[in-house]
Amino acid sequence: MAKRTILIEAVDPVAKIQQLIDAANQAYQNALKSQNMDEEEPLMDKDGDTYGLSGEIKLTGNGYIIIPLRSYFGNLGAEKIKVLTKQGGKVKLFNGDFYDQGWKDAKKILNNIIRDAEIGSKHFQNYDPSWEDDTDTPYSERMASLKAHNKSIGRNANAGRDYITKESTERDNIKKTIKLTESDLHKVIVESVKRCLNEVSGWTLEKGDIRWANEVDPEDEQEYYERYAGNGDNYAGIKPYLVQLWQGSGYQLMSFGAWATSAEHALEVVVAYIEKEGWDFLFCDEEVEQEMEEMRAEGKDDEEIWQEIDNWAYHVDATMEGASQPHYVYTENLQIKIYNPDNVKD
Repeated sequence: MAKRTILIEAVDPVAKIQQLIDAANQAYQNALKSQNMDEEEPLMDKDGDTYGLSGEIKLTGNGYIIIPLRSYFGNLGAEKIKVLTKQGGKVKLFNGDFYDQGWKDAKKILNNIIRDAEIGSKHFQNYDPSWEDDTDTPYSERMASLKAHNKSIGRNANAGRDYITKESTERDNIKKTIKLTESDLHKVIVESVKRCLNEVSGWTLEKGDIRWANEVDPEDEQEYYERYAGNGDNYAGIKPYLVQLWQGSGYQLMSFGAWATSAEHALEVVVAYIEKEGWDFLFCDEEVEQEMEEMRAEGKDDEEIWQEIDNWAYHVDATMEGASQPHYVYTENLQIKIYNPDNVKD
């Protein structure tokens, strides 16, 4: 087979784009073969979610890239991105603007497909199913193994943690068969729907779901509720806030209460509390810097890297509240609002 000639990218933008498309398509096919899959989703993103392609990625004659994506839950739809334009009779890269995706966005998606194909292949080759239900091995050890596995393949540390059971009783409870009458089933469905709607809104909660990060003098608390009743959100003193954070996996948000002078202050109080309790869904500067070094190795510049970091991480300096160092939290589903006891069930 003749060796393919690699054209100089700056001279031929079509060749530059086509090379990356070929690499993405090849990475996808390699991931399929390595997992012995024909129709499953061999791509796995950093959060552990799988997805795939419903056809080959192609460059159209009028300068668009078509990326047909799908997921386990159905077709995600094709990404159609303009990447080429004609200027003065010459074909040039279309970089897009504030409103339009362009070559930079397409390049990012294609590079992510190549990365996610590698993550998917390594995951299925090296994942040990016994981590999920081997309750003879301590939960902490199995979680440590999962984290080491995630780090080695480029996934977020906590991806897949929901599959690691803590006790045998959890798995036994799942296996139990529940016999229901038609009326009981109707009641269960109605309650499930209500619960899902409440979880999506993130507002109607039970008091037991909220962990309070700090406390105030009962007299101060009573004064707040008396003055708040007539003054609403304009009350200028210390207020109770509800802070909800995503842990990096699963569909549940963790809910915290914090007495603070502002939303930002409430988040600082909660982050210091999380560090003190030892929960592991905070990121320190060193971890984010390591993530940035990996992206630099992929050829990304610092501006592009910080845009990506800002999309999923929020920097919180809670040292004034007792934290040992600044941390990052997930921005996805981060919610901070005034705590209203009327919206919380006993």
